[in-house]
Amino acid sequence: MKTWMKLLLFGMLLFAATPAFSQVRVRVRVAPPPVRREVVVARPYAGAVWVAGHYDWRPRRADYVWVPGRWVKSPRANAVWVEPRWDRDGDGYSYYKGYWR
Repeated sequence: MKTWMKLLLFGMLLFAATPAFSQVRVRVRVAPPPVRREVVVARPYAGAVWVAGHYDWRPRRADYVWVPGRWVKSPRANAVWVEPRWDRDGDGYSYYKGYWR
């Protein structure tokens, strides 16, 4: 079997084996702080989408860091940005990355 076919097959198997909950990037026991209020400035260009700020967990610091909101270019027409979120999960919190739908 050719090398490129082996790589393609391996990639497909790896993708198929990835569970749907793989969006969870981190799980922590400390609740995230309340979301900050942000001032959304005027849209800089047509098609720009506002991606709201959110808290990100930094394991080395063992603390949350605020990631400010920003305008981004939509990857395709009619794409919708799904915000990242922190969900209560038993005795901790799970983080789900934002993504384009």
